[in-house]
Amino acid sequence: MIARLLSALVGLAFIALTLVFFSLIVAIVVAAGVLLAAWAWWRGNLRIVRRSRGRGEVIEGEHRVIDQN
Repeated sequence: MIARLLSALVGLAFIALTLVFFSLIVAIVVAAGVLLAAWAWWRGNLRIVRRSRGRGEVIEGEHRVIDQN
């Protein structure tokens, strides 16, 4: 009787630890994915700004055209 109860408690503890372990893994993977997506978005916006500097395009805001004659 005690052996059954002890094995049931050990089994439940194992299941609980497994759920905690896998939830930590999922949290780490989600956090890494969010960081990777934010980095890719940031790098993509940086390339747009760099590309537009040479052509005189304005992404956002106001600008003036000044003649250099």
